[in-house]
Amino acid sequence: MTPEKKRKVLSDIGNVESPKNRRKSLGFDMASIGGEEEMHSSSESNIPDPPPSRSSAINSLADMHMKSSNIPVINKHRSFHSLVAVKDSLNAKSKLPSGFEKWKEPPKSEPMVDAESLQNDKRMLDRELRSSQTLLEQLEVEFQEKRRLYRVLEKQSSDARFRLRHLESRFESKGNTITQHISHEESAAELSLRELENRLEDEFNKQKFQLRNEIMDAGNFEDTQALEELESLAKRKEELEKKLEETIAEKDEAIRKEIETNKEKLAALRSENDLQLADVRQENEKKQAHLDQLESKFHALNEEKSKKEAELEALETDIKNFRDSANNVEASTEQLEETLRQKEEQLASLRNDTASWIESLRVEREKYEAIRKKYDNYLSVHRTLEDAIMSFDPHPRTYVRIPAGLNVSIDDEKILTVDRRSFQFSRIFHRDDDSFPLQWEVFVQRALIQHNVTLLFIGSSQQDMFSRLSEVFTFLRNGEERLETKGWTFSFSLQCSSIKESSLDLLNPSAENKFHYENGKLVEMTAERVNISGSSDLEQVSKNFQAQPGAVTIYFIQIQAVNERAKKAFTNQLSLVDLTNKSFASQVETISLKSSKAAENNFFTHVKKNTRSLYVCEVDEIVQDTLPLLSSISHS
Repeated sequence: MTPEKKRKVLSDIGNVESPKNRRKSLGFDMASIGGEEEMHSSSESNIPDPPPSRSSAINSLADMHMKSSNIPVINKHRSFHSLVAVKDSLNAKSKLPSGFEKWKEPPKSEPMVDAESLQNDKRMLDRELRSSQTLLEQLEVEFQEKRRLYRVLEKQSSDARFRLRHLESRFESKGNTITQHISHEESAAELSLRELENRLEDEFNKQKFQLRNEIMDAGNFEDTQALEELESLAKRKEELEKKLEETIAEKDEAIRKEIETNKEKLAALRSENDLQLADVRQENEKKQAHLDQLESKFHALNEEKSKKEAELEALETDIKNFRDSANNVEASTEQLEETLRQKEEQLASLRNDTASWIESLRVEREKYEAIRKKYDNYLSVHRTLEDAIMSFDPHPRTYVRIPAGLNVSIDDEKILTVDRRSFQFSRIFHRDDDSFPLQWEVFVQRALIQHNVTLLFIGSSQQDMFSRLSEVFTFLRNGEERLETKGWTFSFSLQCSSIKESSLDLLNPSAENKFHYENGKLVEMTAERVNISGSSDLEQVSKNFQAQPGAVTIYFIQIQAVNERAKKAFTNQLSLVDLTNKSFASQVETISLKSSKAAENNFFTHVKKNTRSLYVCEVDEIVQDTLPLLSSISHS
């Protein structure tokens, strides 16, 4: 074969489609001997795409460790899939096209190329093949390294997830343990305190009763009755002596006067007429008889005097004896005073013991207060975490409070089942739970951090809105104290409105009352505004609170916050809405935006779309009229 024919055969082998587009070098495309356009299109189509999105997690983790670790990481632009694509491309390019399969073995009839040219081409192709093989081995090594690193990172990620789950379970277990320990310590402290109080009270009453009896015995020993009787006897003695002297004086004077009269009459009779001697003697005998009577009376009086003197002597003896007994009383009184002094010493000792008991009681109470403070802090943190978790719930928050003893079942404090019908709420409480208002403390304080908040009170139990406003204002003050350290200052103002057939300003019924909306959002309420700085302001304002049957009552608190340090300021709204003056059916219509009053629909549309709302539902009993209301606020 001539050299010209050999060159022609080689050119035909390298240029099937177009003899004009002849390649001078094979490069890595050993089998793509076609035109330049096919080479470019084939090479471009075989370039692997960037790694898919599912490798973004590995790439981001690799970037994170790249600056702080010496562990090699996977390149974002070269992954396992790109390496496999390169390998497949090289293998594809190492094969001859199907059109040239017949040229694998040249015709035996006549040689088409010379051996030297073929040897040169073979050596060149072998070099390129070895170079490609070397590159392929390097890519295989790099692929294995990347694959090993991927497994290491996958294992580290699995370990991190396991540690996270372990820490979560430990945190939950620790919280339960702390709750049980606090409850146990509180019960033990209350029991110890109650036993100590009972013991101190019993001991004090016993000592008090004993001391009172002893003092009463000592006081009764003075015999006040005998002293009073002695005084009365002394007075009677003086009266009798005085009476005796007066009687003796009167009798003596009368006898003396009568004897003198008789003697004068006798002398007159003797001097007048002796003839009348018989008569005088007879008269004298009469007088003598009368005198005898007077003398007998005198003797009787003397005897009575003697008896009185004997009685007086007996009284004097009794007085002497009483005085002697009084001396003995003084001695016994001294003994009793000594006993009283000992009892007073014992009482002082008992008082010291009582003081020590009171001191120990104070120490125990301080311990209890410390534990109670920790427990209250735990409950506060628990309520804060619960509020944070509930804030991710797309449904409005719902708290339901029911009395004990109803024929219902409660699961997980969230699901209420009535006659095989279940309702799910954010939380279910019992009527005897005194901490019920504290459950929305953190929710109310969201109004201090750029949130519009609404509390809606529904159900059958009419609310004391003054108490609710006082609780809410206390919660706001507590949140204000924590934010004051960051430079925030707050001012509060109150507006009150009632919506029935028309809106009415409760603070000033004669004033205009209007609601101004922009794109369904309440931006302002025209009504009497009162600044609130303390509970006294609320008490003064509450005198105008008068519930209207069938009306919706709105208490609108505007909060203005200013931070001079951060140069920030904002205004938020906190609304308390009372629906308990309406019937169950009317409450359901209002909540479902189906009320016949446009003012109610506009306001509750604003509440649902522009505020964070909490429904507080309190019912006295579960009846058929109650179920639609519960269903209207249920999450299920």
